[in-house]
Amino acid sequence: MKRLLSSLLVPPAVMLLVCSCVCKSQPDAAAAKPVAKPVAKPVTKPVTKPVAKSAAVVKADKLTITPENGQHYRKVREVVKFNIQLAPGRKNVKFRAWICGNKYINEASHPLTSDADGRAVLEIPAVEPGFIYVKVYDGKEEAAAGVAIEPEKIRPTRPAPADFDAYWDAVKARYDKTPVEFSRERIANAARGFRAYQVHLLMGDPENLDAYGILTVPENAAAGSLPVRLIVHGAGTDKVSPVYRHGCIVFSLNPMPVRNDGVNGDFIKKGRFQGYRSANCDDRDKVFFNGMFQRVYRSLQFLKIQPEWDGKTVIISGTSQGGGQAIAGAGLDPDVTLCVAHVPALCSHAGRFDGAESGWPFFFQSGLYKKSPAKVLAATAYVDAVNFARRIKNAQVLFSTGFIDRACPSMTVYAAFNVIPSANKRIINNPLAMHRVPKETRDEAERVIQEHIKAMRQQSGKAKKAL
Repeated sequence: MKRLLSSLLVPPAVMLLVCSCVCKSQPDAAAAKPVAKPVAKPVTKPVTKPVAKSAAVVKADKLTITPENGQHYRKVREVVKFNIQLAPGRKNVKFRAWICGNKYINEASHPLTSDADGRAVLEIPAVEPGFIYVKVYDGKEEAAAGVAIEPEKIRPTRPAPADFDAYWDAVKARYDKTPVEFSRERIANAARGFRAYQVHLLMGDPENLDAYGILTVPENAAAGSLPVRLIVHGAGTDKVSPVYRHGCIVFSLNPMPVRNDGVNGDFIKKGRFQGYRSANCDDRDKVFFNGMFQRVYRSLQFLKIQPEWDGKTVIISGTSQGGGQAIAGAGLDPDVTLCVAHVPALCSHAGRFDGAESGWPFFFQSGLYKKSPAKVLAATAYVDAVNFARRIKNAQVLFSTGFIDRACPSMTVYAAFNVIPSANKRIINNPLAMHRVPKETRDEAERVIQEHIKAMRQQSGKAKKAL
């Protein structure tokens, strides 16, 4: 089956867009070398079926698409059926289905037409573990649906580079042997019951790409009494605000190496870091996310020198780009006890090339990739969150994903989640979610964090009693 991918353009005509996503398992024993050409295999085409005459007409005031019987989880070798219902007055409308691989597959365009009641049915064979994503556009509105096909069996398309550990161990060693240098300025209008500081962490980088963030500490906290939490942020952010949590030291890290002043987005939209997501992506040392992950590691070290830290509990959490940073931080620092990564980006950079999926920042869209894909794939493997996930051995882990998320497709999230060695891991699936985190999922994550803190305190209490 042709490997089917994301990043799709909407054709100018009425269409039905189908993206069936699969991922091939490979061993982790040795580094994979970038191949010269993308994988190409025969396409499994979707099939349209007439709507049964006995089927009830679903009354809806807008376009809808739903998996049959609301089933968002299916098995390999099953046929996945999607029921499409147009809005009132839309009937006998012609559609097309596009199956997308490494490039548009024109021969895979598939015609279908709604019936007199505005209904249509699409059937897609589930060939391998992955996800099937369907987007419907009738010229006026759009709808999407996603189905998981044995997602627990999804694996990365490539192993980590053979020298991945040695490379990042050398990076960490530079920081481990030098004291954490920082300056901080107290914020006058902190929330009641807290102290807050603007923090500047010196990285010793020749380009002065230092780390900046805001530290909050509960007032009158005793030495050695509190957990620490690093909050890392998504794309589009270059200014952060204080985050206050009772009973916890929090450092909100700016994802960009800039001070927390000015208007948010200035440095990204029109300033120094415009286009940062693909800058130098053919150089493992200079790709932007290399420095970002180093700032995450140094920030964790900064938190662990706070006198109020309990010496045990280290939490890192983030969403999207922040989710990718959270995975990297937990993979780099074995002291992390809980990693929360919502809809994480930065996963499976080579996936699209190999016939699966790639998540944001979509290096394959860059000019450097088009010029030298093998070089970009080799370099970005060192900043692939999947390869950091392989190194999370003991921390508790919580992921979340949305089945109709096209920024950070669920396939890429599962490629990272499934290779985490830690047994204490969990993923929250949101079949109806795009690239967002529903409130109930955020609430559950905060509950997990509080339970984790409570459990760590109980462990500390038992250890003291044993002494």
